[in-house]
Amino acid sequence: MSDAYQQTTGQTGAARLPLAGVRVLDLTQMGAGPYCTQLLAFLGADVIKLETAERARLLKGRSAQPWALDQLNIYKRSATLDLRNPEAIRLAKSIVPLCDVVVENYRPGVLDRMGLGYGALRRLRPDIILASASACGAQGPYRHFGGFAPIFSALAGLSHLTGYEDGPPTEMRMSIDLRVGTACTFPIMAALRHRQRTGEGQFIDISFVDAIASLVGHVMLEPQMTGRSPSRSGNKDAVMAPHNCYPCQGTDRWVSIAVGGEQEWCAFCGATGHPEWATDPRFADAYARKHNEPLLDALVARWTRERTAPEVMTTLQRAGVAAVPSFDSRDLSDDTHVRERGFFIPYRTQEGAARVAAGPQWRLPGTPTDARERAIPGMGQHNAYVFREMLGISEDDVERLTNDKIIS
Repeated sequence: MSDAYQQTTGQTGAARLPLAGVRVLDLTQMGAGPYCTQLLAFLGADVIKLETAERARLLKGRSAQPWALDQLNIYKRSATLDLRNPEAIRLAKSIVPLCDVVVENYRPGVLDRMGLGYGALRRLRPDIILASASACGAQGPYRHFGGFAPIFSALAGLSHLTGYEDGPPTEMRMSIDLRVGTACTFPIMAALRHRQRTGEGQFIDISFVDAIASLVGHVMLEPQMTGRSPSRSGNKDAVMAPHNCYPCQGTDRWVSIAVGGEQEWCAFCGATGHPEWATDPRFADAYARKHNEPLLDALVARWTRERTAPEVMTTLQRAGVAAVPSFDSRDLSDDTHVRERGFFIPYRTQEGAARVAAGPQWRLPGTPTDARERAIPGMGQHNAYVFREMLGISEDDVERLTNDKIIS
């Protein structure tokens, strides 16, 4: 691990975190790659985001939610280099021996052309771990394909499964980026463990499409077993009914309800004040309910429309039936359960404004992630740390490199 991290981080509580002592060179961009390194930072890794100021501003300007990209940099350091310049590449190579992991999400071959491919990195540090993530991976006929989140979900077969029966496949965006970013984190952790045991680094080839295709589960088996390829079914389940999103009081207010078996069905009927449904031959068993699903959905919707979504949730959950409001973003941020779990973490923008962002998906009481100061780094904010403290470059040379726009 990088010994320098312990002495230089200055982040109270970071040494207790699982990845304390691990330094990561972050060459990622957009959403998926930065979210992977964000998770590593949550776990205590010292993440140095190396970026070109001009390109970073361009990517941010293209994003419909530039603030969302900002939130993927909490706990990271920012250093800037114009990697189109050979001297900048030389400086980047000087950083590599001081790092444990390099993460990048360029198209396959781009890093090699820059002189920063796995072979070059291994010569700089033999046990380096390079996590190379791209739309379709480094092997196969689609390896040079570019792509963004909608492309990942479309090629993986998930878009075809998502949407209503009478509608087109659904385009999926930022949530897909976050899913594949999460998937990238696991092999990096495994590679660090492997190196701890054997002293060997490795090249990790990550396909964003593969990461999403692995989530479609039994759908991959159905064509092999039946010869039929599943398609879109809206909110319906193949077996359960009721299983839908139902309207409630208010504008665009909805509640999701799923009834799993006969015991839950009887509890549902009692909780809704309609015990007669339980003995109605049209709803007598799971097969009958599924066969008469349109009628059953209409009856359930008539009941939910007269109540608020939280009221429906409370009534049905007390009876042991799965039911929750369909939250919008404000509902989620205001929810007492989410707040009590500490899901949202406060941070400060570059301008000093107080904001909140989604925190890690886990709770590690023995190694809390909330003991460190949270702030989004300004572009190049840690240039002095990276180039002067880590690399030992003189102040005059740093000034010259900055004036020459090599440090951008």
